[in-house]
Order: sequence, then C-alpha cells, then structure tokens
Amino acid sequence: MDSICHLICTNSFKSTTLSIPSPFIQNQILDLNIQNDGSSKVNVSLLNGSPYINIDVNLKATVDSAEFNLDLSDNENLLLINKYASSLVKHNILDYLYKTSKDYHSDIAGFGKYLASSFSTIDEFKNIDWPNLYSDSFFNVNLNVDVITGYLLVQS
Repeated sequence: MDSICHLICTNSFKSTTLSIPSPFIQNQILDLNIQNDGSSKVNVSLLNGSPYINIDVNLKATVDSAEFNLDLSDNENLLLINKYASSLVKHNILDYLYKTSKDYHSDIAGFGKYLASSFSTIDEFKNIDWPNLYSDSFFNVNLNVDVITGYLLVQS
C-alpha cells in the first residue's frame, strides 16, 4: 500500500486493483479497480516554521467483484462505497506521509521542490535545511474516490 500511496503523491499513479473490506457486510471483500482521475495537486508552505503539505487527489473506481450480492444501480450504495474507499485510501496516504517524515526523516516524494519555488534563490532554500525540516511536516489530504460503474452485481 505504501508503494501505491507514493505513486499517488508523486503523480506517477496510473491504476491498481484494491481489495477493501465491505462497508455493507462484515468479513466480506470488494475489489475496486482504481485509476488516476487527473493529477494530484500538491501545495507546500511554511506555517509557523513547519512545513504544511496539502495534497488534493481525485481517483475514479469501478467495482470489479464482490463476495456478496450488490446492486450498483442504487446511488446510496455507490455513495457509501465512495465515502468508505476515500476514507480508507486517505488514511493510508496519511500513514505513508507521516512514516516518511517522522520515522524515516526522508522526503522521498520530493515535496521540497514545491517549497523551493517560493524562495528567491537556491541559497535561501538551502538555509532552511529542508532535509531536517521535513520531519516537522504536517499533512492535509483531500481525497475523493468516485465510484463509477455500468456493472450490476446482483443475484440472478
């Protein structure tokens, strides 16, 4: 999951199949085919001397399979899957980001380049000591997974 989160944060994500717990029935699984729906937008600023990193992500998904009968023509079902998948992926991205900053102290996603452009010279940027400052980062992720489908997974 960290690899998927890294690809999303670096605008390199294309698509993947993700198995998630069902928001409808305990101990059941939904398989979602998740795709990039435009590039992620990243904004980095300094707030009270600490990096504040905001990431906006839009993904689209289709339900490829379910271990139970599911009517995807019901908009309430789609909305529940949207909310649940968005929450799950957002949680994983935040875990990944805080792991890179707090545990690994490494900006492997390259967020420093977004902040560097706000300085007049490269020397000014170097003076803030980004490699060490990154461990003090705070993150905000706005994520939406839009489940679109033409499939009906219902009992025959």
